[in-house]
Amino acid sequence: MTLTKHKQFDRGVEQLEEEGAIQVFLSSTAAQREPILAAVGELQFDVVVARLRAEYGVEAALERPTAARAGSWATRAPSRACSGRTSVACGRSRQDRLVALFASTHAIEYFVKENPDVELSAIG
Repeated sequence: MTLTKHKQFDRGVEQLEEEGAIQVFLSSTAAQREPILAAVGELQFDVVVARLRAEYGVEAALERPTAARAGSWATRAPSRACSGRTSVACGRSRQDRLVALFASTHAIEYFVKENPDVELSAIG
């Protein structure tokens, strides 16, 4: 993707986030530039891709390496809980808030048990 397309992509994602269509998180473990997008349902992701194409001229493809079903704000970075696990993805919001994304209720329960010093609160 060219620099111009990156700028258009970033502008489009930022606009969609401001509208409340998605929430955007940046991975704390990956060196990749791609954001982690969170939405209420699958249809929202299709809308994001269509709007990026129509309004910003950007062809985007979504990858779903971790099917997160729940997310929580975290009070501090749980260092070992996020490295190398597929059931938990950790990152930060654009406002620099820590977030943990979980693949299942079991993953949340295990995380809480293994990280008693990390407080979680619901993402609104």
